[in-house]
Amino acid sequence: MTEKRKGENGNGSTEPATKQTKLDYWLALPTSNRFDSLPQEETNNDVEMPEKNPPKPPPVFVHGVEQILPLKTLLDSIAKDDYTHKALHDNTVKIQVNKIEQYRLLLQTLREKKTDMHSYQPKIDRSFRVIIKGLHHSTDTNEIKSALKALGHTVKNVHNVRDRHTKHPLSIFYVDLQAASGNKTIYDVNRLLSCVVRVEPPHHKKEIVQCTNCQRYGHTKSFCNRPPRCIKCTIPHSTASCPRNVKDVNVMCVNCGGNHPANYRGCSVHEQLRKKLHQNLRTRINEARSPKTNTNVNSATLLPNLNSVELNGQMTYAEMTKHGVSAAQLHPRHEPTGSSLTPRQDDLAELKQMMKALMEQMSTIRHPDGRARGGTAIIIRKNIKHILKTPSTEEYLQATTVEVDCWGSPTTIASVYCPPRYNISRQQLESFFNGLGPKFIACGDYNAKHTHWGSRLANPRGRELFEVLRKKSYGYLSSGEPTYWPSDPNKHPDLLDFGVTCGINTSICLVKSSLDLSSDHTPVIVDIFTDIVKIPSPCTLYNRKTDWNIFRHNLDDKMTQLQPPSSPGEVDCAIEKLTTAIQTAAWEATPIFEREPFSYQTSQSISEKIREKRSLRRRWHYTKHPEDKKRFNKATKELNTLLKDMKNASVEKYLSNLSPTAASDYSLWKATKKFNRPQISHAPIRKGNGEWARNDQDKANLFADHLKNVFQPWPATSATSVISAPVQSPQATSVKRFKLNELINVIMDEINTKKAPGWDLITGRILRELSAKCCFRLLMIFNATLKLGYYPLQWKVAQVVMVPKLRSER
Repeated sequence: MTEKRKGENGNGSTEPATKQTKLDYWLALPTSNRFDSLPQEETNNDVEMPEKNPPKPPPVFVHGVEQILPLKTLLDSIAKDDYTHKALHDNTVKIQVNKIEQYRLLLQTLREKKTDMHSYQPKIDRSFRVIIKGLHHSTDTNEIKSALKALGHTVKNVHNVRDRHTKHPLSIFYVDLQAASGNKTIYDVNRLLSCVVRVEPPHHKKEIVQCTNCQRYGHTKSFCNRPPRCIKCTIPHSTASCPRNVKDVNVMCVNCGGNHPANYRGCSVHEQLRKKLHQNLRTRINEARSPKTNTNVNSATLLPNLNSVELNGQMTYAEMTKHGVSAAQLHPRHEPTGSSLTPRQDDLAELKQMMKALMEQMSTIRHPDGRARGGTAIIIRKNIKHILKTPSTEEYLQATTVEVDCWGSPTTIASVYCPPRYNISRQQLESFFNGLGPKFIACGDYNAKHTHWGSRLANPRGRELFEVLRKKSYGYLSSGEPTYWPSDPNKHPDLLDFGVTCGINTSICLVKSSLDLSSDHTPVIVDIFTDIVKIPSPCTLYNRKTDWNIFRHNLDDKMTQLQPPSSPGEVDCAIEKLTTAIQTAAWEATPIFEREPFSYQTSQSISEKIREKRSLRRRWHYTKHPEDKKRFNKATKELNTLLKDMKNASVEKYLSNLSPTAASDYSLWKATKKFNRPQISHAPIRKGNGEWARNDQDKANLFADHLKNVFQPWPATSATSVISAPVQSPQATSVKRFKLNELINVIMDEINTKKAPGWDLITGRILRELSAKCCFRLLMIFNATLKLGYYPLQWKVAQVVMVPKLRSER
């Protein structure tokens, strides 16, 4: 007998078996239920869900509480034991009730008692704000309210948004809804008043709210019951009642005491709160994502390993940071960039271990053959936004490149090393610099010598690099001092380490050598400032605004003693007083001359074209329409043409007015000072023991010893001639005295006013402007020196400037 298959009917078909016939079917057999005798329970399918707890009321801050008992009595009468309070600094008490009814009653009572306090808006009273985009700006707000009400939303307020620059209405509306549990369903709305719309939450503004009543931060005027304070002065009154109705620069901040209004965003109090509340997002992410390091290694936080993360070119920044990958790890071939170091102990062994761990992690590019022959590295702080770019690993050039977001635009910083054994062509150098982008700083050891950036001589690689710099209009950063100090005494130090720049204003850079290390290559420090580095002008006694009449008048007032000096001490004292009088009178007659900032005087057509270009740019940023883009590009080209023509006309006018004569104050020769000149090279000097003098102090000591040995008295021919020479006193020798007219003629005719002054800063121009009384005093000093046979000590002091000779003159 064959058994039935599982899942088959009795006729052998594979169809599923029919369900059992229901009991209440009219063809079914009557059956009995043995559970009928049990009592039936009523079922309720409406399960009561637990109600969500209402939000907690905000705290109330009461200030100036010197006695807590009256406040506790008030709180007991309102909330009994259903509250908490906490004493803060400056006699401030923080009160927290648990029910909204108690909060409202407490707030009303404190206001009636005129209590110094502030609070915040309860969450249940706050509106739910959304942004609706896509509606025409002329749409009636009542129609928007009606349409949203039909969708089940209670609208409190609707208003149109205007452009903050042009004040033109935009197709954007702010909508405030009554707080309800179903408010978020409004984000599903994509059709409203037969328009395709998009509903978005408003952008969160990282701004610190400020009360316009008391000018303090952290709360608003609606929930502030503190005494009013003025926004312009420190007098305790409201801003509306301040007598200063006109614009006044003599204002004072009530928060920090600075010379600015209380709502100024640059206030020191505002800056401290902003740094405390809104820290840099990238810094917080890096600190949160950084794994723990080995406590035995005294280094900064180590970055995660790239082998555990699969990098994809399509990954977003959020996906990157989700796996703990920083921006410096975007290149999958190299290890991440190291960070700054903070040694805990001054122990040499720990320092070596720390540097070893850091070298294992920082971005390094080794030589392709794997030997210890150069390479490059960059150490950068982790809180600086940066991206590790594709490095250069050629045999003739190794470079590590990092792109940082600074100085207004992305800038590429490259560390370069060029081995001396390979030849580099001009095309290879251009290809490397082109790959760095439009704005870069490439510093390192190029092993290229040229007098243009301060080397002692020029080699073939230096000539090729110089042609690239000249062709591409690149700049350079050089200290002008030797950076390579060979140990071989037969070799001369030279400058090999410098930087090549593009798109960087070199006038904001300050380059100097660091002699703190004992390496054969001197480190070069480059400081880049936000403003132009102003070199302090040399100290002078006068300028072009000096009033010489006041100078002579003040000088006569200071000439009190007109007796001729009778001893060497009186001569020195008279010269010192005369020098001080001339310097003081010159400074009193000379106003402080500050050069006015240069400003371009543009024509009306250029100003109108600039306004047109900015308007078209704003319109294109808003619409992104191709036609608007074309109009913007056309206006940009026309503006560039106008500016180029104006610049050419200005240069042509400037050149046509240049002249080498005194009528134009030798303007032609002064114009040549603006040319880009080669870097002044500082030749190395060898000490007596064969070592090289590196710093300025060693060079000054060498020059002093050399001049001391060279400038010696003329040696006598024989001892007898010196002994037999008669010795005559100065009084016995008849010397012709100077006359006043002779002194004046020498000053006016023979003294060159263009000569540099001595240590006393008195030039030939000042001598020509001396008064008659001062000239007579100077004549008395000259005659006293002849009479006494004494040359004053002040006139023996000189400032010696060593001028190196040209190579052809050595």
